[in-house]
Amino acid sequence: GDGVHFVTVREVGGSNAATFTVLIDDTPPAVLVSSPRNGQFVVATDDAPIAAYDCLDSGSGPATCSGTVAVGQPVSMMPGTQTFSVGATDFAGNLAPGVTNSYYVVEPVSIASPLDPVSIEGPVTISGRATDLSEFAETITVDWGDGTAPEVLNGVSVANFTAEHVYAGPNIYRVTVTVDYEGAFRQQAVSDFVVVYDPTGG
Repeated sequence: GDGVHFVTVREVGGSNAATFTVLIDDTPPAVLVSSPRNGQFVVATDDAPIAAYDCLDSGSGPATCSGTVAVGQPVSMMPGTQTFSVGATDFAGNLAPGVTNSYYVVEPVSIASPLDPVSIEGPVTISGRATDLSEFAETITVDWGDGTAPEVLNGVSVANFTAEHVYAGPNIYRVTVTVDYEGAFRQQAVSDFVVVYDPTGG
């Protein structure tokens, strides 16, 4: 098995013994990746995760240990699904099974609401966008800020969505949009001043 073995060789008759040390290493290195974490969400406007990983080998020792970027360097922050891989070999030539972590870079939710006051006789329309990840069925929820139940937008893409709402009375409303990535990550955008007025003055 693996480890240091001592081999003794003697001449015929048992004289002139010679002992050799033999290292047997059939076990590949172990790869440990602590950053970026598998399944980690990162907002594109935040600081990039710093690559952190190590390669361990109790036999001949690790000969190579390399990742997508070097230890201590920031990883890619291109919006979408990103992968980070680390591989290693030891001095005996054993190749470690590569470790690949997937992480998700998402842009902040962006929404646009009316800049001018809107008549109570017509709907208020908002539009927005967020990062669409193929691995998730995202849910968009709009809280119109008037005490009605939050509205779930069905059949729309987070990459480009719109929603309409008719208010029952004039006021200044706070609209909150939430994008949920199947519970793995959630982010919000808020419009604080949606002004609705009554043209009749009532």
